[in-house]
Amino acid sequence: MKIGTLCFRTDQGLSILAKSFFDHGIVTHPIAVRHGRRPENVGWYPGCFEITNLRDARQISVVKEFIREMDAMLFFETPFIWELFPFCREVGVKTFLEIMYECMPEVLPAQPDFFLCPSLLDQQCFPDRSMFLPLPVDVPWKLRKAASAFVHNAGWGGLLNRNGTGQLLDAMRLVKSPIKLILRSQKP
Repeated sequence: MKIGTLCFRTDQGLSILAKSFFDHGIVTHPIAVRHGRRPENVGWYPGCFEITNLRDARQISVVKEFIREMDAMLFFETPFIWELFPFCREVGVKTFLEIMYECMPEVLPAQPDFFLCPSLLDQQCFPDRSMFLPLPVDVPWKLRKAASAFVHNAGWGGLLNRNGTGQLLDAMRLVKSPIKLILRSQKP
């Protein structure tokens, strides 16, 4: 089965998520979308197509020809081009959108065939044509009975503060217990 996607190749959230799906063999055929503002890991997807401008009709034609060869397309939070959903439906390619409710438009410009929800909250927000699907991230779990150190991954800061770094820092003023907060960021 050929499962395609459009994805960045940068050291940031959605890129790393797409790479995990590729590394686990779920996505088999990626198209790299040039980021333009972040350094790229060009070795992530050897031999893949690269799109540099998603507003260029010729490059969109390349994407559409690529899609015609797929059995399904898996998009991570955004299809980049919302018109791809009806195009995929027209050519018989199933579409899946892995959502993050906090960054989705209230009214989607187009609908995928199915929503993949990484949290139960996502599934509550998108109850129709969806399923809860934990992300394939390799993090070992162990039971802890008390916590004194916390890690917050701020990344690049998050679109529209969706990572909640500002709220976390505001909330820290209310903490009375001695704790350690480790704030990880890719920018100063």
